[in-house]
Amino acid sequence: MQEPAASACLYFPQWVLLDTTAQIGRCNNATTAGTNTSTSHHIEVSFVVADPPALTRCVVNCADLTTDKFMKSPSCITGADGVFSVDGGSLAWVDLRIGIMLFNSLPDEDPEVRLIRLPPLLPTNYYKIGKGFDGIMPQLDSIRDVTCRNGSFWFIEMEFPELDDDDDNAQFNLHWTATIFKRMICSEEWDREPLCTVDSASLSPADSCFPCLFPNTEYVP
Repeated sequence: MQEPAASACLYFPQWVLLDTTAQIGRCNNATTAGTNTSTSHHIEVSFVVADPPALTRCVVNCADLTTDKFMKSPSCITGADGVFSVDGGSLAWVDLRIGIMLFNSLPDEDPEVRLIRLPPLLPTNYYKIGKGFDGIMPQLDSIRDVTCRNGSFWFIEMEFPELDDDDDNAQFNLHWTATIFKRMICSEEWDREPLCTVDSASLSPADSCFPCLFPNTEYVP
């Protein structure tokens, strides 16, 4: 079994970015903790610590542990769905399930890290998605996105209120809504009310659009 490389830094940073996938292997360092499993096999867990933005990795070593038994990723602080710069002097990591981790690095000032939580799931998505059977929310990049422009974060979430998973023609009947939220970078919370909500039923398709995206309008080629 190949051993992971030693920690990528010589000290423990104040915070880390934790990889969402653990590795099977042996890594004996200051973070290593061990115990016995319910089947009396010895198990050890270690962290290969790295300075951000490099990922810190979780490593598990156990004689009874095989890849097919180790499919579930460990709980983690955040996993980045996207990274972008903010106002030229800051960096934002985005986890669409949790929020925006904003890293401010200004000249002559100590770096500052701030977590900006995203709005909760909209009602339709919360009902249909919620959290998985293991308590972990699935990836949301198909219905959520966030960006930064003109000193504000802009967040969008889509809902498909009439989508029936048991309907074979559901993919051709996509009634959807898109809700946009906004907040200033320095603000303490998102604006109380959404900036706007767009309903596909109120839109008219252009000639270049797919008709199935606008099921409630009459499309004439």
